[in-house]
Amino acid sequence: GVKIAFVAWNDVPGVRQATADSYGVPWLTKTNIIRSVRRAEAAGADVVICDPQWWGGAEYHSDLRGDQLTQLQWFQDIGCDDVIGAGTHLAGPMVLWPHGLVMASEGNLVFGQDWWQQTQEGILMTAAFSGSRLVNVHLYPYVMVFNARSDLTDPEGDGHYVLDRVWANSTVGY
Repeated sequence: GVKIAFVAWNDVPGVRQATADSYGVPWLTKTNIIRSVRRAEAAGADVVICDPQWWGGAEYHSDLRGDQLTQLQWFQDIGCDDVIGAGTHLAGPMVLWPHGLVMASEGNLVFGQDWWQQTQEGILMTAAFSGSRLVNVHLYPYVMVFNARSDLTDPEGDGHYVLDRVWANSTVGY
């Protein structure tokens, strides 16, 4: 009975920006975030999960940088319950805030960047709610096999390398 809304925006250069008169994607701006979250709430969403396609001025990083920190504050101020981001190509970090969770990026999953081990590893995340309140999250490390299939890895074996990268820049431990 819980209604969950996902709202998403892009901040990566080279993608066509939607306007009132043309197709494209909504850009990651404070105005667009406010409009999206308010529309989700007006439609009856009990939980609003915000999904930024981050940029941060550079690709291939496991931390939050510059504009991302500003945008993260917008998400919190505007009322995003949780944030699940993408776009940095590498997994991490995880941040807890007063009313929810931020998973900055889970990694590439299937993206075809087989030239670096870190772009071939990431995490899958599951989240459990009690009503509209997030109560538990599990992270499952994976590695790409033959650049075509994600295969779960043992968190205490090879999977700990990707989890260590997530935790290195996180505000929570394990």
